[in-house]
Amino acid sequence: MTSYQLLRLRQVEQKTGLKRSQIYLYMKEGAFPGNAANLLI
Repeated sequence: MTSYQLLRLRQVEQKTGLKRSQIYLYMKEGAFPGNAANLLI
């Protein structure tokens, strides 16, 4: 079973080496997972 973990933006920046603006651009393009607010139903 796959385990998922929510990360804060700063943690994502540290793990990927991407800057905040790059992450948001990739999210907008659909090339990067969205934020937790988009996952809530």
